[in-house]
Amino acid sequence: MKHFILKFSAAFIMTVISSSAAWSEINVDVNIGIPLPVPTIVVSEPPEFIMPSALGFYVAVDVPHDLFQVDGVYFILKNDRWYQGPYYNGPWREVKYKKLPKVLRRHKYDRIRYYRDEEYRYYRKHHRKYKGRYFRPQRVESDHHDRHGYDDRREDRREDRREDRREDRRHDRHDDHHESQGDWNPWKKQ
Repeated sequence: MKHFILKFSAAFIMTVISSSAAWSEINVDVNIGIPLPVPTIVVSEPPEFIMPSALGFYVAVDVPHDLFQVDGVYFILKNDRWYQGPYYNGPWREVKYKKLPKVLRRHKYDRIRYYRDEEYRYYRKHHRKYKGRYFRPQRVESDHHDRHGYDDRREDRREDRREDRREDRRHDRHDDHHESQGDWNPWKKQ
């Protein structure tokens, strides 16, 4: 009887282990973490942007790209992938559709193009009397991006802030040292 219970228990344990192993094989997710390269997107001149009232965001016109501006951030659609950047000419990084601004996701892509084209025809025909919103961003030289797409000026500003904080800490340590020596007191008149 003991052998029967031992064999049955062993068979039961093996069944449970093998079934859990089968489940773990089903749920295996492999992610090697290699990002897809960002395609080269060149916008050499600042494009003109108009805001069709039906959309509620700016759309670039007369450019070979589908370029949009929402709340100061630029978005571009290329090869069915969305990219965003701080300037009309990048640097670009891929953004998931769910992370796009709601105002951009609200419209189907074909409708965006339709509204853009309709508004642009009206804009060209009545440019002097056009009452809608439009703008052309200032020219941004693309040489401010390094080979990785980072904005060198932003990194320089960040490094300047780090240096300022280091200098402030050095001064604080220096002040603490004098205070502990008893020869310096900010509350006492010198």
